[in-house]
Amino acid sequence: MSAEVEHRLHTLLSKVTGEARPADFDPDGSVLEQYRMDSMAAVEFTVVLDQEFGIAFGSEMEDLDALDSFTELAALVNRRRST
Repeated sequence: MSAEVEHRLHTLLSKVTGEARPADFDPDGSVLEQYRMDSMAAVEFTVVLDQEFGIAFGSEMEDLDALDSFTELAALVNRRRST
């Protein structure tokens, strides 16, 4: 997993939610829960993903599952960027 992608994702998540990276952050934990994202923040985050990484988030079934784990989200971004 790319450290650059991880850093950018944390920055974007903090910007969208107004929440700092949790001190007890678990990379295998839910992105939605750890950043306290409501449905509006989740939608905004998908738009920001498209703008930042050129990823049409939500176009594949695996996209929503990626929000269950930061590790999976970063892996999805890396896969989509490399295609």
